[in-house]
Amino acid sequence: YAEVRLTGGGLDEARIAGADAAVAVDEATDPEEWLPLMDLWEAAIRPMIGTPQAVEQRLELTLDGLPITCTLDVVDEHGTIRDLKTTQRKPNPLDVTRKSIQAPLYVAAWHQATGESAPFVLDYLVRSKTPTALTIAVPVTEASIDRVRRQLAWAQEQADNPDGIIPNPYTAYGCSGCPFLQICAEQFDLPHPETATAEAP
Repeated sequence: YAEVRLTGGGLDEARIAGADAAVAVDEATDPEEWLPLMDLWEAAIRPMIGTPQAVEQRLELTLDGLPITCTLDVVDEHGTIRDLKTTQRKPNPLDVTRKSIQAPLYVAAWHQATGESAPFVLDYLVRSKTPTALTIAVPVTEASIDRVRRQLAWAQEQADNPDGIIPNPYTAYGCSGCPFLQICAEQFDLPHPETATAEAP
């Protein structure tokens, strides 16, 4: 929806695109449920964007030799990188800013491509009974870029040595959405997902 609107599409065209995208993600979705979020985006977020400098901008970032592809939702008229999220519940701003991997990568990619520094914000549409919009600024510093650099180096090391990976599927940082969860439970003698509790190791 937002991409169509930001590239000059009309409301009807954007609503159809938004409905198609929602159904593509979940065929059981009633596209009508998304109409209040589309209206909310128009009222609360669209005015902050103005005339965008870039929409769905694909950038290639090289960080310590690792190639990373970033697709920026939008760079607004003020030069702020904005990323749109939908969520069922209101996010914790401190948690978001502390854990973000996306913000440092996008800011670094934009700087590498343009030579310009850019602020980064997340625009949330919260799908509650009364939908709300929330914008969270995510400060990006050299320290946060270095944190992501170290996280990626660790991930690359794990990918290079997959036999050393031990899954941790039963915590907030676990693998609950992974299609191989059942196989890992058998391979590593972990409790099976259907019998595991929140306290399981």
